[in-house]
Amino acid sequence: MKLSVELLEALQDCVTVINRLLGLLDEDREDMPNCISGEILEEYLRGIAEAHEIAVSLLEDLREILAGL
Repeated sequence: MKLSVELLEALQDCVTVINRLLGLLDEDREDMPNCISGEILEEYLRGIAEAHEIAVSLLEDLREILAGL
């Protein structure tokens, strides 16, 4: 599979953005217990966990695409 330079750069940019997002999610997860508690915290952490799983899945898919080039 041959991709244009623009598409390859876009895929690499996606990897960079996802890695930055994962870092921010990790920071947020660590800081949030100091801000809120109880049910709100549980729901928030559940949402962060789901967002983290989606981002990791996307990152794995992008890495597979890039490895296959």
